[in-house]
Amino acid sequence: DALHRPGAAKDMYERALAAQPDHPAALCNYAGLKRDVFHDLAGAEVLYKRAAASDPSDSLALLHLGHLLRDRGDARAAERYFKRAVELEPTNVNSLLSYGQQVALG
Repeated sequence: DALHRPGAAKDMYERALAAQPDHPAALCNYAGLKRDVFHDLAGAEVLYKRAAASDPSDSLALLHLGHLLRDRGDARAAERYFKRAVELEPTNVNSLLSYGQQVALG
């Protein structure tokens, strides 16, 4: 069964990153796996930051990083990342909603 095999997914992400170490989507997807499946928040943060650094014009990594930091209780850092995501893409609804929620709830 190909479903529910996080170890196999981890191997695929690592192979993808071995081929292209700065691929933003591979970094974000692997970070999501680390966060949501393996509960490795520190590892996910490192990967999201690498994704953000590899493509500073892509708001997706910033958005994910903001959510992770908010969930870890770092509201100030989360707000900074959400704000940057909105600055990059002022009409991106997901970024606007995340930033708005952060501003409202602090």
